[in-house]
Amino acid sequence: MKIGVACLAAIALMSSCKKDEPSNNTGGGGTTTTDYFGIKQATVTYDYLGATGPVTIYFDDYGRKFKVSYDYQSTYSDNESWIIDDAANKAYYLNDKAKTYQEVPIANAKGERNLFVWPLTEAEITASGYQITHMTIAGKDCASYQVTSGGDVITTAFWNHIVFLSSTTSMGDLVRATSITESITANIFNVPSDYTKAQ
Repeated sequence: MKIGVACLAAIALMSSCKKDEPSNNTGGGGTTTTDYFGIKQATVTYDYLGATGPVTIYFDDYGRKFKVSYDYQSTYSDNESWIIDDAANKAYYLNDKAKTYQEVPIANAKGERNLFVWPLTEAEITASGYQITHMTIAGKDCASYQVTSGGDVITTAFWNHIVFLSSTTSMGDLVRATSITESITANIFNVPSDYTKAQ
């Protein structure tokens, strides 16, 4: 189990591996009763490696409705968003600069949600031999632990199954929550009416 916990810390750093993790894979579609997060709804803003501006997630129904928006603030990368609705078995990719959208297989979008879901509990981590500490991030008392891999120390912190921090000694903060509110904007999971379907 200790190897599994160490692997999860490393997996939290890599979205492509996380989406294939069996505990988070519902077979690429269909409805699910999974509670991804420990609270019903929230809006969480992050500083995120690779994005000059903020990255914001919105979720409702414990994550079964989910949206992430990446604000790159770059002339080279278009801002983008992903929307997942498990109940409707639909997912969308939005190019926020061009104001276009496309429906995508839900399996293709789940990796975006999985980046922000922490599936382990404190008990599972301590049972694997890791020490839990606590740190305040964005006003929340987050559980935190560290894993050493190849000389690099990976720190992960979470609250209610929401990733609040993923950092390494070699790269610094990869993702850090900067604010959270337990509310969402109305209609946030709808494709905006001024977006057109991509050709």
